[in-house]
Amino acid sequence: MRTTHLFSLVLSASLTIAADTKCWFPDKVTEAKGDVPCYDSSGGSHCCGKTDICLSNGYCMGIAQPFVMARASCSDKNWGADSTCKDPCSFLPSLLGGGCSLPMISNNGSVALYCASAIVENSDGVGCVENHDPFTVPSATVVPNKAVLASSAYQSPLSTSSSSANSSSGADSGSSRSSSNNNVAIGAGVGVPLGVLAITAITWALWERRKRYLLLNSPQGMAAIPGQQYDMGPAAKYATLGSNAQELAPQAPVPQGYAPQGYPQGYVPQAQELGNHR
Repeated sequence: MRTTHLFSLVLSASLTIAADTKCWFPDKVTEAKGDVPCYDSSGGSHCCGKTDICLSNGYCMGIAQPFVMARASCSDKNWGADSTCKDPCSFLPSLLGGGCSLPMISNNGSVALYCASAIVENSDGVGCVENHDPFTVPSATVVPNKAVLASSAYQSPLSTSSSSANSSSGADSGSSRSSSNNNVAIGAGVGVPLGVLAITAITWALWERRKRYLLLNSPQGMAAIPGQQYDMGPAAKYATLGSNAQELAPQAPVPQGYAPQGYPQGYVPQAQELGNHR
């Protein structure tokens, strides 16, 4: 009982200290009332808004558009060197009493460069505000259980006790195997019919395509679809069905042994040639 009471007092004191922790902007005067510390550090911690994500590199990431990284506030009012607070916007006096966004200006695949506050047009195209040099930002990880992640809905996957995990491991294992077997059975029951249908559809499509190809390349098929173009040999390559017989077949077949006098056997003269011959 005494141990429980002592733990309650310690927890209450910790919550009171956390609630009393204030965050300050770089002007060392303006309090950031909506911000909370990202670390429980005696040397001072960078702070982020309650709806932002704390990053381990000393900055914050907003979860609203346009998802810009920013410098927010610090639990150390003096922004001491021992704190995790950084201010790359210190050369902009107008932003010392508030937050400062850090938009990315370039990224060549290996190095990303950022600007303080904004990207503006200059003589070279675009650059950082007041021609300030762009800078790099250290890689970071998300600080859990702080700022927006302090919600009770966010829980670590290892938050359950080891005793509970051990006592339920057997049941969970059996349940997992049963669920896995059921999933396999359901997958097979659904996949096999779908596979059969797919093979049937492909076979039917190939058969229909072959049937249509044979029909279109037969004399009946070509005659049934006037206006289409087909390659029927050099003489009629550019001819169109529906044109006269002379265009499609300049040399019509003739009976063997027939030929007008003065012409080679098998040759069919044109009408004007016969008139001239006479």
